[in-house]
Amino acid sequence: MILMLIYLLFYLSLARDIINTNNERIMRVNLLTSKVYELEKQIEVDLLSYRFNKNISTLELIEQHTTDIYLALDEMDSYLQSESGREIRLNFITSKERALDTRNDLIDAINSNSDVEINRNYQKWLLKSQNINATLQDLTNYNLNTLRRSSDVYERAISNVYNVALLTMISTLVLVVILFFYLRNIITIPIKRITDVASRISEGHFGDKLDAASSDELGVLAKNLNKMALNLQVNYHRLEREVRQKEDALLKGRELERRKDDFISMASHELKTPVTSIKVFTQILERSSKEKGDITALKYLVRMGDQIDRLTNIINELLDVSRIQTGRLELNLEPTSLRNLIEETCENIQATVVDHKIKCYGDELDIINIDKYRTGQVLVNLLTNAVKYSPSGGEVEMEYKNRPDDVLVSVRDQGIGIPEEYHDRIFERFYRVYDKNEKTFPGLGMGLYISSEIIKKHGGRIWVESKEGEGSTFYFTLPKNNVG
Repeated sequence: MILMLIYLLFYLSLARDIINTNNERIMRVNLLTSKVYELEKQIEVDLLSYRFNKNISTLELIEQHTTDIYLALDEMDSYLQSESGREIRLNFITSKERALDTRNDLIDAINSNSDVEINRNYQKWLLKSQNINATLQDLTNYNLNTLRRSSDVYERAISNVYNVALLTMISTLVLVVILFFYLRNIITIPIKRITDVASRISEGHFGDKLDAASSDELGVLAKNLNKMALNLQVNYHRLEREVRQKEDALLKGRELERRKDDFISMASHELKTPVTSIKVFTQILERSSKEKGDITALKYLVRMGDQIDRLTNIINELLDVSRIQTGRLELNLEPTSLRNLIEETCENIQATVVDHKIKCYGDELDIINIDKYRTGQVLVNLLTNAVKYSPSGGEVEMEYKNRPDDVLVSVRDQGIGIPEEYHDRIFERFYRVYDKNEKTFPGLGMGLYISSEIIKKHGGRIWVESKEGEGSTFYFTLPKNNVG
């Protein structure tokens, strides 16, 4: 139908061109007809004028006018080529030849200068002119009829094109509707079904299946979706079992963790009293050995006292860990000179070591509200760790800076450094760092954890900057706006 419409449009264009050409010819013939009428009238006037004045120039005009009439008729003859105007053309040719004969007779009579011949041929010319005029009138009527027929043909062509175009549009619309329902049945509905099943699979309904009987692309897609749903179902159940197993293991781990914390808390409390008693008895024995002068016994008693102090520190740390875990670590904030506390701590630690030098320096610090005992505990932990991991003869530095909102304290050592992957984990409970030989450093992994919780409890922050083999620097801040 599209091709038919194109053909009709071509036909319409061709018909329009032919009609335009015919119209141009008809207009030219009409112009020539008017010209012949005017020349005939002019010849009549000239003949009458010559009969009275015998002017030679008038004869020349008559001869020229008759020649022009013949040329006009000859040009009109070239336009009369249509088969439907054949009879008119034959009449026209006859009239043209007679007019030519009469013209020649008239010119001969004029040249003979005979009035009788001129009058006779003048009458003859008038008669032939009437025949020519009648033929021209027939030609004019024929042209009018041709114009009407051309207009009718063009209108019929337009009507045919319109009808075919309308039929084509209706047929195309019907075809589109049929194609829509066809595609809807073979594509849209299956795709919607696939979409619905995929949506339900995403919600965990793996039992829905698609009809995969067809072998086209949608059938292949349905088969793959069914296969995917089956694999997802298998993996989902497997993961579900693994999650249950891990949840059970996690619950068991939490239960073990709780039991461990309970045991540590209970053991720490139970050990504290007998250890305190042993410490008292050891001090009594030390005084007795001094009085008796038993140097050997005194030496061993002093060593025993040091180990008892170490055991007491471990017990106290275990108790602190237990308090932190149960949320019972309380702070006793009071106005404190942090600078004095730092310098006192440095002096006390320096008094216990001989192979390391401890340097403390910094700004003038404001009096701030802190827990003096707990802050001192942090300072002792950081300084003893720095001494422990620095080489013999090394230097440990503690620096304190006064800042607008807080105080920044740093402890720098010359030790072996801490690998970057351990920087965040060293503040975890019971976490111990391994060296390159897979050996752990001494300690139970409680000091930094306790220090971190104490600083956080104050509203400060604690962190470390270190590179393996280049020493470590521990930082912590204490805010100035704590209210006691």
